[in-house]
Amino acid sequence: MFQKLISVNHQDVEVPVSLVYRKDMLKDNSPVFLYGYGAYGVTMRPYFMPQIISLVDRGAVYVIAHVRGGGFKGDDWYQAGKGVNRRNSIQDFIAVAQAMKQFRIASSAQKVDRDILALGSSAGGTLVVAAINQFPELFKGAVLAGTIR
Repeated sequence: MFQKLISVNHQDVEVPVSLVYRKDMLKDNSPVFLYGYGAYGVTMRPYFMPQIISLVDRGAVYVIAHVRGGGFKGDDWYQAGKGVNRRNSIQDFIAVAQAMKQFRIASSAQKVDRDILALGSSAGGTLVVAAINQFPELFKGAVLAGTIR
C-alpha cells in the first residue's frame, strides 16, 4: 500500500490531495475513486476503511481532494470555501479530477486517460453533483449519499 500527498495547482492555489494505491497493482488505466467533502472546516484524513483497501487491492487509486471549505489547511482554507465561496470548493474538486485523469506512475511514459468515479456524502454529495453538472464528461460515475432527517 502506498500513500502519498501531492498538490494540484488551481488558479494559483495549491489544493492538497491524498492518494492511496498499490504500486504493484497500478496500471495506466487504473480507475480513480475521487472523494470530496470540503465543508464545515472538517478535515478528511485517509484512514482504514475495508472497502477502500479492497478497491486498492484490485488496482484502483483512492483519492481525497482536500478542497477549500474543509479544515485541511486551517481556518482561512475553511473560510475560502464556505457559504458564498462554495464555488471555490467545486472548482478545486474539478481541478483535482482533471489532474487525476492524467495521473501517471513515475516510470510510465505513456499518456493516460483514467476513469474518474466521484464519491461524496452530505455536503460532499452536493460538491460532486455541482462538479458533474459543470463537467459531466469528466466523470465515469458517481456515488452520492445524503443524510436523512
